[in-house]
Amino acid sequence: MIVGDWTCTEVKALREALRQTQEEFAETLGYTIHAVQKWENLPAGRKLARLKTVEDMEGQLARLDPVQHERFQSALARLYSGPLTRDRAAELESEEVVDVNRREFGKVLAGALMAESLHIGHGDARRIAVYVNLIEDEARRVGGAPLVRAVVAQSEQALRVLDTVTFGNSEAETIYLSAVGHLAAAASWLAFDSTLLAQARRSANDAFAVANQAGDDDVTVHSCMVRSLETLALAKTGEGSPQYALRLTGLARNLLRGRPPARIHALVATREAQAHAQLGDRERFVRAIAVAWREMEQAADYEPIEQCPVWLQFVSRSEIKFHEARGYERLGDTATAVELFSAMERGAGRNAVFYRARKAAILAGGGDLAAAVAEGVQVLDQLEQGLSSPRTITVLEPIRTAADKLPTDEEFCQRFDAVSSKVGV
Repeated sequence: MIVGDWTCTEVKALREALRQTQEEFAETLGYTIHAVQKWENLPAGRKLARLKTVEDMEGQLARLDPVQHERFQSALARLYSGPLTRDRAAELESEEVVDVNRREFGKVLAGALMAESLHIGHGDARRIAVYVNLIEDEARRVGGAPLVRAVVAQSEQALRVLDTVTFGNSEAETIYLSAVGHLAAAASWLAFDSTLLAQARRSANDAFAVANQAGDDDVTVHSCMVRSLETLALAKTGEGSPQYALRLTGLARNLLRGRPPARIHALVATREAQAHAQLGDRERFVRAIAVAWREMEQAADYEPIEQCPVWLQFVSRSEIKFHEARGYERLGDTATAVELFSAMERGAGRNAVFYRARKAAILAGGGDLAAAVAEGVQVLDQLEQGLSSPRTITVLEPIRTAADKLPTDEEFCQRFDAVSSKVGV
């Protein structure tokens, strides 16, 4: 991650990420405490002037570990919080900073966009971008259902204000349009995870429209990845098409041509692999998944996770292995799929729980109901602890139906029913 424009807000966030006093922060950077106090007392929105100081800030930011980087993002969100009436950047210094709970960021942003006449400056636009990152981070932790209604509402409101908004400068406009595009793509994924398929399609179309208006290739690629995942999932019922998914991945690949190694290349390859698997083309599937592995290994070497866009930070070796296993499942090679799933690292969070649900489904499809229920129980353990993903529940439904015939699995059935009644939108 590169900040570029360092203001008092970014300096304070960096110091908070390190959990240092001003004196400790000064010593870390090799400056005096007077210098740190001067930076943090700059009028809000004024940038640090000296190139050497900016370079030192960027260098320290690059050295943050993942936990410190998350604290940096959280501090930015808090420090940039507040109602978006006029450009608040000039007011932030004199006001008490509001501590925004992550679970409430959707309400805060939705309210911020309700002004009848909205003027968005550079600080406002960046604040919105930070909130979008928090949405992605929260979604990985809790699933789609707890967030989807608020995020869809704020996405639609953010789109509506484009008709009347004025921007402080071209940079503010660029940042805002990018954030709104990524917000719409995030809303699409949340709707998909919540099995609100019509809404998922509408939000994806919104993201494409904003990307076209802004000329933002990154938003287009994000939209292609979300929409291709959705259409592949729907292909089984005839509501989606592997060929359409390949058109989307082809568009994304063309836009990414010439870019250095990064996780996005691996993600594009996994989507292509899944499309080929659904079409029954084993040779092209194997070739595409090999590309995904190669890109993932290169990304691991050249793209530190903290420098990766937040919406792509879920792309890992486990993600590639999941798509490899899922592809073999779609090709009818259940034995290879189960073997690959069994070799995956255990984890928590939205994706890890979905991986395990899919493994359970494969085991059930292969006739090993006892093993499927055992995996399903571990999925329920996570869902009972607050993860809310209707899509994951849907994957387990056939196991629940089969287990109903076995009296020994009564506990699984009861727990499934209890969880599914709570996991909703």
